[in-house]
Amino acid sequence: MEVKNLYKGVQCRIYPNKEQKQLIHMTFGHTRFIWNKMLDMLISRYKNNPDLSFPSKYRLRNLIKSMKYEYPWLKDVDSRALYSSVDDLYSAFQNLFKYSSKHPRFKSKHRNKQSYRTQYSNQNIRLNSNQRFIKLPKLGWIYCRKSIDFIENKNIKSATIKCLPSNKYEVTLIMESEKQALPTTNRSIGIDLGLKYFLITSEGKKINNQQFIKNNIQKFKREQRKLSKRALIAKQSGKSLHEAKNYQKQCIKVAKLSEKIKNQRKNFSHQLSKYIVRNYDVICIENLAVNFLIKNHKLSRAISDVSWFEFVRRLKYKAQWYNKQIIQVSRFYPSTKICSTCGAYNSKIKLGVDKWTCPKCKTLHDRDINAAKNILYKGIKNKV
Repeated sequence: MEVKNLYKGVQCRIYPNKEQKQLIHMTFGHTRFIWNKMLDMLISRYKNNPDLSFPSKYRLRNLIKSMKYEYPWLKDVDSRALYSSVDDLYSAFQNLFKYSSKHPRFKSKHRNKQSYRTQYSNQNIRLNSNQRFIKLPKLGWIYCRKSIDFIENKNIKSATIKCLPSNKYEVTLIMESEKQALPTTNRSIGIDLGLKYFLITSEGKKINNQQFIKNNIQKFKREQRKLSKRALIAKQSGKSLHEAKNYQKQCIKVAKLSEKIKNQRKNFSHQLSKYIVRNYDVICIENLAVNFLIKNHKLSRAISDVSWFEFVRRLKYKAQWYNKQIIQVSRFYPSTKICSTCGAYNSKIKLGVDKWTCPKCKTLHDRDINAAKNILYKGIKNKV
């Protein structure tokens, strides 16, 4: 069934004043209190009566009204944020029952990243005419910078306010958007992902691995050593790490460096995936099991740095947005060992071999380009 409307996320960097920051952190605490209180209630309920059925979402939401009488200070923050916290807890338990995901855990106020979500209703979330200021429930107007422009505020569905470990604030707006088809190019491409080269295409193009962690590893190690020394000094002076100001300042430096690496990787992935989706109608790619590959301790850092999973995820949803097709080929398909010219199978190819000659047709192959061509052929064959 074809999806007519899709949901997109728009990230906005916001600059709240002192009072707004206090209210944001107060909302973090109140939503965390609702989560922990209801989680404790549900755990106790099942310990005492294991045969009882799980309460409905509406029954859990109705408990907030009685909690506001017991704890009047809950009325000081946005009520929709409290209800969203209950909805998230309910969804977490549903994932536990249906998909055997992890059991919901209690939230701590000492987590590096804090956030809460609020719902759109009666223009309570909107941008002004020049889209330089955003209005949020209870917070009022806040100066913002965003990545893309949009026309109508009525398409906003929810907003998630976050405080990053680097002490930066941002809002992610979830918006409803119609499916937009790009012009067809009548071109297909096969993609092989790797470590030496991030991406190799069936057309012979090789995109270099940017090595974001490797390029910043020395600076990152230096800042981490400073952080460890300041933690030791705080311990020797009898201070807790939350009270040691020098330690907290160094935490922000380390967080900013990590955020820089993350943003570089994210920008590279977005630009490359958008280019591929714009220029090709059918995209064939290998279905890699990153969770198993990352268990290799010698390659785990390099595999995490290239972030294959995030690249493929962005490729998928952008293909859905712009009416393009993604075909994933099984990871057990021996794309490296099959000759893309005659189809002969060569089992003698070892892992370190970059080029090899087909024993049947005598064609000289580049290992990665040959694999990308075979992935394209297999993907088109599966499509038919």
